[in-house]
Amino acid sequence: MTSLRLENCTNCCMLPSLGQLPALKKLYIIRLESVVSVGDEFLKGDNCASMIPFPSLEYLHFSRMASWEQWHSINTEAFPKLQLLTVSFCNKLAGSLPLQLLSLETLEIKFCSLFSSCIPKCPKLQNLHAFKSGNMVWQEQELPPLLCTLDISGCWMLESMLDSFAKRSHLQQLTISDCSNISPSSMIHLPPLLQELNVQWCKNVDFVMSPTAPLQNLQSIHIGGCVFLKFISDDMKSLLPSLRKLSICGVDKMEEFPEGILVPSLRELHIEWCNMEFILSHQAAWHLLSNITYLRIFFPHDSHVNCFPEGCSLPSTLTTLELNSFGNLETLNCTGLQHLTSLQCLNIKSCPKLEKMLGEKLPVSLKKLHIQDCLLLEEKYRNKDEQLLRQISHIPLINSSEI
Repeated sequence: MTSLRLENCTNCCMLPSLGQLPALKKLYIIRLESVVSVGDEFLKGDNCASMIPFPSLEYLHFSRMASWEQWHSINTEAFPKLQLLTVSFCNKLAGSLPLQLLSLETLEIKFCSLFSSCIPKCPKLQNLHAFKSGNMVWQEQELPPLLCTLDISGCWMLESMLDSFAKRSHLQQLTISDCSNISPSSMIHLPPLLQELNVQWCKNVDFVMSPTAPLQNLQSIHIGGCVFLKFISDDMKSLLPSLRKLSICGVDKMEEFPEGILVPSLRELHIEWCNMEFILSHQAAWHLLSNITYLRIFFPHDSHVNCFPEGCSLPSTLTTLELNSFGNLETLNCTGLQHLTSLQCLNIKSCPKLEKMLGEKLPVSLKKLHIQDCLLLEEKYRNKDEQLLRQISHIPLINSSEI
């Protein structure tokens, strides 16, 4: 037997000695709602004292164990080949993980609100995901040498890892979300090999970049729902030479716009769920977007924007512009787009009140117009409205969800 799935065994109070199965590679344990504790009985029976428990197991998954409170595993030889361990939706589980998992590559602990444990010794760990899972603690002085993906959400682990970030690591993707419970003004030193940074629903977090260690590989930054977020450096241009994509989502209450990350290498800018006042108040920073080619603006449905663009000058280097979910948008101002002489693609989505275009016509450089879920405008196009056709007839490719 190489794969086993135990699910909905309602009356099972104790796990069988599955560690005795020599060829077992994948084990799924789901909704055994009467199991309170897992211990040595899970590893091996009384007659197998010399046997290494789970000698071939590579994947172990626990999920929705409603009564599970403790995992007692002191056998350091168990799970010698385990590569992936997942524990999810075990709301009473307090601890703890095995002391060491020498072959583990991916560890996921999700929605275990009472979980309190130290991360085991995992020298081969490549991916760590801790999501809404209590008081997990990082005790090592440095990150595992092979760790490349770290995702921390809604737990206290981040604070125990701050010193580790400052040391040499191979971390490439870092996601920090819903970690507003850490100490005020926590300073995070970004690892030098980082390629992607995602920060959501955090406050009082400062990202520090050393002038002696440029982030040569950092290509993408996403900031969502954050307050009092800062990037600390005197020369962001030199420290972020490869940054190509910046996404800012739901930060209309951010105290200070992170202007320092509008570096010349930036090509994509996504502004989502930010009110128009936020955009206009920081329009002066847009002159720094000297090479941007892709702009996506996603407004909340209750936005009061009736005409766009109006009061803001879009970067002239754009080749693609996407307008999404302008709930009250009635007019597209073609005149305000005329300076976009490189614009090739215009996507307009989910603008239910959009009915007309103001001005002579859309930019002559346009090659593609895509209209989706804009019923009033699409009806005009379907009925061959003369004015609308004059404004868009020069565009080679026009797509509409209504045709």
